Amino acid sequence: KDVEIAAKETLYQGHYSCHKYKLRYKLFSGQLGAWLEREQIQARDASAVLLYDYHQQRVVMVEQFRVGPLQSGQALWLLEIVAGYIDPGELPQAAAYREALEEADCRIQHLIPICQYYGSPGGLSEKTWIYCGLVDSRFVGGLHGNPSEHEDI
Repeated sequence: KDVEIAAKETLYQGHYSCHKYKLRYKLFSGQLGAWLEREQIQARDASAVLLYDYHQQRVVMVEQFRVGPLQSGQALWLLEIVAGYIDPGELPQAAAYREALEEADCRIQHLIPICQYYGSPGGLSEKTWIYCGLVDSRFVGGLHGNPSEHEDI
């Protein structure tokens, strides 16, 4: 009841999809605002986990190629916390455990929820669940990732 959608057009369908909406929404005054057009990039929700070794007092991070900063002239290999998309029907916590094994070969001993957020809600549908995962980092290292996803981590 708070949003009226007059039209939806698919602009692109690929790894992500992009839709253009003609819509209007209820303003704080209670009145409906003017019709406007907005694009929305649709992506699956994600789970991210900061791997932390309490006994060693260190975090485990991964480094991988990312296309996002391509136009910035900055480095394209970014140091990041472990993260990945949540598979259909999968819980965000399960994705955190799976991604920790896949990207860093770390087994999470205890998972602590931190928050959930939309990284860029002005046009991106992706919601991310953030966790802290307690791990034993003494034997961490090496090359990891899912080859079917072209990961080289």
